[in-house]
Amino acid sequence: MSAPISRRLSRATLIVLTLAALGTATIGHAAAAEPRPAPETGGIPAIPVDLEPGGPRPSGAIPSALNVFRADAFRYQDPNYAACTATSALVMLNLIALNQNGGAGFSWVPRWGNAAVDSILAWERTHDTLAGGSGSDPHGWRNALNYYGWGSAAMTDSAKRMYDDLEYTTYDGAVHAAIRAIARYRMPVGILGWAGGHAQVMTGYVVDGDNPAESDAFTVRYVFLSDLLYKDHIVNSKV
Repeated sequence: MSAPISRRLSRATLIVLTLAALGTATIGHAAAAEPRPAPETGGIPAIPVDLEPGGPRPSGAIPSALNVFRADAFRYQDPNYAACTATSALVMLNLIALNQNGGAGFSWVPRWGNAAVDSILAWERTHDTLAGGSGSDPHGWRNALNYYGWGSAAMTDSAKRMYDDLEYTTYDGAVHAAIRAIARYRMPVGILGWAGGHAQVMTGYVVDGDNPAESDAFTVRYVFLSDLLYKDHIVNSKV
């Protein structure tokens, strides 16, 4: 990994990723008619991040550059500043649905409204391990991705779980694992930045070297990161 990327990932903590087997079927969804803020791109401050996804691979070659981001899947967490995990879950599920990579059993219909975000957050807070506060934690985020995406069995049965939360001890290990997961499964990675205090979404990468779907022998040029806070202006930005 390059030195600039290492500095920007200087306080990485926990990682959310997809794990269990996906079926080969894909499902199309009609978008719900809900308003959403227009995403913007902008400068990237020196921010801490953390990352990852998993399952049987979609067909087709895996390029050294891949990005599953779609502007029509995105919304900001504003005005609910406690809803970074809930909004990240909504955006990740929107991306999976609109890209048709959820596989058999995936049932999420894209949503963008504030009511959907607030509902996910309320559900997360009854299915996490966080004591107090107004947001949720990696377990609530993981459980929401599994439950809203693939149903209660994916949340309660480890053999059917699609997303899980993992921790890495090195930045290179975390970033490489996230890139390999995106390459293999074409699904976004949820990451915790701000020393574990804020949820963000990683959707892609550009690397040199071996195919990241097959090997860890690659060098990271940059990754594509989105932050759910409007004020940060980090949407599908190169980090």
